[in-house]
Amino acid sequence: MRPNSLSEHEQRLGEVIAAYLEAIDRGDQARQEDWLARYPEFAAELEEFFAGVEQVDQLAAPLRSSADGHDSTATWAVYSVGPRADAASATSTRSLGDYELLEEIGRGGMGIVYKARQRSLNRLVALKMLRPGLLASPADLQRFRNEAAILATLDHPNILPIYEIGECHGQPYFTIKLVEGGSLAEHLAEFRGDPRNSARLLLVLADAVHHAHRHGVLHRDLKPSNVLLDSQQRAYITDFGLARQLDRDETLSCSRDMLGTPSYMAPEQILGRKKATSAAADVYGLGAILYSLLTGRAPFREPTVFGTLEQVLVQDPEPPSSANRRVDRDLQTICLKCLEKDPRNRYACAGELMDDLARWLDGKLIRARSVGRLARFWRWCKRFPAVAGLTATTAVLLVAIAVSLALSNLRISQAQRETETERQKAVLEAREAARQRDYARDQQQIAEQQRSIADLSASAARRSLYAADMNLAQYAWESGHAARALELLESHRPRPGGQDLRGFEWYYLWRLCHSDRATLLGHEGWVSSVAIAPDGKTLATASFDHTVRLWDLAARRTLAVLRGHTGSIICVAFGPDGRTLASGSVDRTVRLWDVATRKQRATLAGHSQVVWSLTFHPDRALLATGSHDGSIKLWNAATAREESTLAGHTAGVWSVAFSPDGRWLASAGYDCQVRLWDVAAAKEQGPLGSHSSWVYAVGFSPDGKRLASGDVQGNVKLWDVSQRRELGGFQAHAYGLLATVFSPDGATLATAGADQTIRLWDPAARRELATFPEHSSISSLAWAADGEMLAAAAADNTVRLWNVKTGKPWSGPEVHVSELPPTGQVLDRRTLPMANVMSVAFSPDGRILASGGGALGQDAVLQLFDARTGDKRTSLQGHTNSVLSAAFAPDGRWLATASMDGTVRLWEMRGGKPVAALHGHSGHCCAVAFSPDGRTLASGGFDAIVRLWDPATRRPCGQLAGHTAPVWSIAFAPDGATLATGSFDGSIKLWDLAARRARATLQGHAGNVYALAFAPGGKTLASGSMDGAAKLWDAQTGEEQLTIHGHTAGISSIAYSPDGRTLATGSLDHTARLWDPVTGQQRATLRGHTQIVYSVAFSPDGRTLATGGSDCVNLWEADVGEVLAGAKED
Repeated sequence: MRPNSLSEHEQRLGEVIAAYLEAIDRGDQARQEDWLARYPEFAAELEEFFAGVEQVDQLAAPLRSSADGHDSTATWAVYSVGPRADAASATSTRSLGDYELLEEIGRGGMGIVYKARQRSLNRLVALKMLRPGLLASPADLQRFRNEAAILATLDHPNILPIYEIGECHGQPYFTIKLVEGGSLAEHLAEFRGDPRNSARLLLVLADAVHHAHRHGVLHRDLKPSNVLLDSQQRAYITDFGLARQLDRDETLSCSRDMLGTPSYMAPEQILGRKKATSAAADVYGLGAILYSLLTGRAPFREPTVFGTLEQVLVQDPEPPSSANRRVDRDLQTICLKCLEKDPRNRYACAGELMDDLARWLDGKLIRARSVGRLARFWRWCKRFPAVAGLTATTAVLLVAIAVSLALSNLRISQAQRETETERQKAVLEAREAARQRDYARDQQQIAEQQRSIADLSASAARRSLYAADMNLAQYAWESGHAARALELLESHRPRPGGQDLRGFEWYYLWRLCHSDRATLLGHEGWVSSVAIAPDGKTLATASFDHTVRLWDLAARRTLAVLRGHTGSIICVAFGPDGRTLASGSVDRTVRLWDVATRKQRATLAGHSQVVWSLTFHPDRALLATGSHDGSIKLWNAATAREESTLAGHTAGVWSVAFSPDGRWLASAGYDCQVRLWDVAAAKEQGPLGSHSSWVYAVGFSPDGKRLASGDVQGNVKLWDVSQRRELGGFQAHAYGLLATVFSPDGATLATAGADQTIRLWDPAARRELATFPEHSSISSLAWAADGEMLAAAAADNTVRLWNVKTGKPWSGPEVHVSELPPTGQVLDRRTLPMANVMSVAFSPDGRILASGGGALGQDAVLQLFDARTGDKRTSLQGHTNSVLSAAFAPDGRWLATASMDGTVRLWEMRGGKPVAALHGHSGHCCAVAFSPDGRTLASGGFDAIVRLWDPATRRPCGQLAGHTAPVWSIAFAPDGATLATGSFDGSIKLWDLAARRARATLQGHAGNVYALAFAPGGKTLASGSMDGAAKLWDAQTGEEQLTIHGHTAGISSIAYSPDGRTLATGSLDHTARLWDPVTGQQRATLRGHTQIVYSVAFSPDGRTLATGGSDCVNLWEADVGEVLAGAKED
């Protein structure tokens, strides 16, 4: 077991020294010779102690001035010093070798420290040297060199590293890291109110001390003034001037040296016991620092140095909790254990102290145990037995006196109690009356709080209901139930004086419900095939979402969803009587459906691979199917049995078609051949001809005389069926022709392809008649029987109905549904044909939309569109690599762009001409933004630097460094005082632009921060990240307010609507989403892209949302007949 007290000899020595110090404080003539003669058994120890006292007298001036200022924390490090040199004479040349001495930042009894600049490396350092004019002894010089040597052996992040040791003109010096945040002694008040922060700081210091001990170094002068803090509140231990090696004899600290600072010295240091001074002395110093952090003062502090030394030796420190109620019992126990008089009762090493601090911070049980009053009294008695004996005798005498006094006081107390009872009764009555008043007031406050809570709950409930109804309204509209969507929208029209929650999504859905319904929504995957029933009333569609849908063409609504296939469905066709529907799938089967009952009638299994195509015989219940296995099968649709297999293709069969008279079957596929089959004989009549690439489509003219075929390179060939010869061909599409269909009168050939267009041709003249722009690949076409309408299946999960005569979306016959309003425009969005869009931005007047992008690392595309018509105005040429960001100046005069070519460019909007190319970034430029006053342009790039430019002069006006990875997003606060930047390092920084410094760093995202946007009022900052989450932050405090989840992939862009009521996000999951910025609830999902949505932007009037992605630019418009809601929200 560890002993709990000092030896009897040490106890007695402590009493003698304490008595000597008391005599000095009383002003007695305490001659050292008399004390040596009185206590010969302690002669050696007293001589060592008196040597230290004489040394103190040599430092009388600084110590007395410290005592006069009641600061006993001054360092008591005693050196042989001569007359003090004037500070101004410290250096005459203001330089020392490679170093320029800038200013004095500290001095001690022997040394002086300068802030210096090392010329060769152009860095600031702290340079320590012996004071000029100091009559330093060889021991002093050796101690100075030893401090440098000791620092050189230590490598710890919280111990100041040494840079260089040198000597110039006989003057030794060494340099260390410069820390300009001040010492811990200057910051104690900041820690007093936060015990946990104090414990965390001491844990760091203990780790550094433990590191020093493991390397054999004892500091011996730990105190707040020897701990420096940098601007990030990182702590560094400094001043190893009194340190020594644990494994070496103390040759420099001779008997005439007493080392340390009185208020922070361990008792064994005061007693001068060099051999007893161990790591426990530094543990004592750490405990004294912790005490100062918790209470704001040293554990022992008297007006005189001798008074302080006496307290250290004799008294126990007051518990920290008596000065700071926030200090709990366990942390107090840790602190007092460090300050035990006997080293053996302290933590054995700094590592044990670290362990207990960590356990306390983690809320675990600490290992140290508090010392009770009885145990502490017993320890005191063992230290001072003579005093304890005298105290006991006095106590017995006092007890006897107390007993006699008690008897006499008993009678007096009886009378006083009676008087006090009456007084207390009156006081209680007064208190009860006051309590009743307080109770009434409290009840009133509770009622008001409950009313406020109820109001908040009601508001939250209204917002939740609104968000839910907006999602339901969108679903109802996409499902063809416009009346239900309108009902939900109307339910949220605000009543007079009521709260208006409507945002962009409400007005957008309102417009959709008042447009005609030429775009059929409902599928959740690529629509691969479309077919119209013979009676023209029903439309069938097949999709990669594994479903077939039946639509009422007149009402444009879903009639049924047919499920059964286990894979993507590739093709669909009606039987000649319209009562049977066939579908082919990746699951290698063909399924037959009863159109009337919507039930599956049969499954045809026979192909070994994907069924690419199918077609019904015009007169018989005969079904032909083509497969990737290279075969064509003929089926009896009535009996669901295979009749024959046609073999001839050497690769997959992509398309099959019966001639109108049913005599011939045409087929084509991956072997580039177009083949003709005799249906009755089930034999091939020979290859009709070939293409130079895969053939995706074949189709007969209504008279059966001609056959059209189309290939993957966009070519169309026309064939004379009876003569078995090619009539000619033409380039119909840039690439990927997927459908060729003759009109019912045979005068027009419709083609569609992967180039996102539908084209109409005069097949006789091989002349283009019209082009219908689409916004995604078209895989299938179907003509209405009257030839006026064309249905197109698209890769964006939609079916579009086109009026062939007008070239506009098909409005169709009048829909007599009383609850529906008059119909208007069809499309849910307008699409601008531009791919690889990385950024979209509206001009301040809303008339121009800038779109920047290009294939990453390959080309640059920067185009300007008329935001109202969607017409392209011009292309801006200048960048040589993809444009990643675009921003208009607030006055609309300039457009700024950032590119992967490493430049920021300014364009004049009047003529669309380049004005300047700003060079400065060392890598890709990722983001640009103008300040609200237009006087500053900020840019961020792969060099992790934010650069500031003056647009008027085109010159740099500053830079902000702090991120450790590319800066991808930038946003100015509305007041222009703050700039927010987001980086691939996962952090967001808020910069004070006036001071050019970061005032806050926001951590919370688990991925790259791709997007930032301030709310219109500037109080909230929104961010989006590759972690798939959007976050809302308090822009003043930097505190996280809300996390929004919903996207299934990373968020690449974010924007507030001008009224602040809607937050829009774009994502790698191919969607843009609209959110309630108060609750984070999703209000709508915009599914118009087939690839990544890189950018979102609201028009200045809030009526249009632009989304740019890898596939196109979409413009989502709110109803122009409705006035957007009024006041802005933040």
